[in-house]
Amino acid sequence: MQLTITENEEKGGIELLFSENLPKKFSTFLVEIGFREVLKKRNIWYADAHPAYKSFATSLRDTFSRGDDWKTVNLYPSFEPSLENIDKSKFSYVTISYRGKEKAEKDEYVLFDSYKKVALEIATQFKITALTTVQYINKFIFDRNINNFKISII
Repeated sequence: MQLTITENEEKGGIELLFSENLPKKFSTFLVEIGFREVLKKRNIWYADAHPAYKSFATSLRDTFSRGDDWKTVNLYPSFEPSLENIDKSKFSYVTISYRGKEKAEKDEYVLFDSYKKVALEIATQFKITALTTVQYINKFIFDRNINNFKISII
């Protein structure tokens, strides 16, 4: 599959033109992270010109050009961790809740992206990768049962 990226400065967005119809799972994923399908034009998707979306689109194009699967492309926060970005509200506050051995437990993080859909996807990616390590440690070192993760974003 080929992907062409066009920046639409007039609308403040980016347009992704795919060379073929997208699999249902992929189109659902694009909607979940904040892209919208352009109904009047076939195989064109639109999102705000947000740094995370631009980076994702570029990585996606590069992935397709290598013949790799879209599932290998991750979203990354748009902004660097800094007090200035906190002052400018360029962050989301993420809480990951899970069932511990005796009670519900939670971990809280500051994620440097102000778009909720982006922050949710990044937190989900983190949960899948990093927390599997936490699950392993809790199960085999602390003998805890960790299941049922819940992510909330403020």
